[in-house]
Formats: sequence, C-alpha cells, structure tokens
Amino acid sequence: MKIILPLVVLCIVLFSCNDEPIGGIMVEVDIDLSVVKQSTMTDLLNQAEKEHYDYNKILLEFSSFPNQRTGIEAIQASKPQLFEKNGKFYLKVYPVTREALSNEHILTIYWTDTEKDVITFVIKKEGNITYTEKVLVNGVLKWDKSKGNREIALLK
Repeated sequence: MKIILPLVVLCIVLFSCNDEPIGGIMVEVDIDLSVVKQSTMTDLLNQAEKEHYDYNKILLEFSSFPNQRTGIEAIQASKPQLFEKNGKFYLKVYPVTREALSNEHILTIYWTDTEKDVITFVIKKEGNITYTEKVLVNGVLKWDKSKGNREIALLK
C-alpha cells in the first residue's frame, strides 16, 4: 500500500503534464512594430523622445468591429503592449481582441489624427497551430513566415 499511493500520484502528475498549451492549441498571431521618423531616425514609440506617438492617444480599429476606433487603454483582451528591446521601442499588436480568428484580419492603427497604417494579417491554421503567415502594411507585403521573428519597422 505504501508504494501504490506514490505510484498513483506519479502517474497523475506525468499524464497531466505536457508541452502543449491548454486545449492543445498554439496561437502565434501577434507582431511587433517599430516606428522611426526617417528624416531624423527618431524612435517614434520612445515616449521620452520629443517627437513621439503618445501611447495613450493611439487608436485601433479592428476589421471585426468596423468604424469603431478604440484607445489602447480600453482594450481588455489582447491589449497592445509597448516594450523596449535592445534600445528600440516596439508596439506588440494582435489582429483581434477576443473574437475568433479567420483567414484575414485588418487592423488600422491611428497614430495621430492625420497618420495611420493599415495592417493586414493573413492567418494560417495547420492542425492545432494557428499563426500569422504574412503581414501587409498599407497593401505592401512587409513580413512573411520565412523571415523569422514577427517584427516590422515602419518608416515615417
């Protein structure tokens, strides 16, 4: 009896642990955007720069909710994140908030009242894996899965 209980516990632990995410589904659809003013090479996402896009004033419009601009702070799920990596600032964005993923999603980012970018995510599903296959910015292919890290530099 003393050996059976530890064996049962060990079996439960071994069978409950695996490398797959909950539900066996892996989703990789976010992209990291950097934005640089071309004439001065100013990092427009660095909030310490004099000329920068104010993170709190950036608005997003998702194709699943057309004509509804939403501030970053109001987004609850899949909220865009501003972060720094190797001295460069990025905005991590997602094609959707809570809604289901389809083959294509369009995200319009309103940096200011007069500047915007239209990001098109082409989504691929293979078995239990859902990922971004390519990304177009303003209709131009800027990234595909052969390029590795989902990072895109936007020049303004």
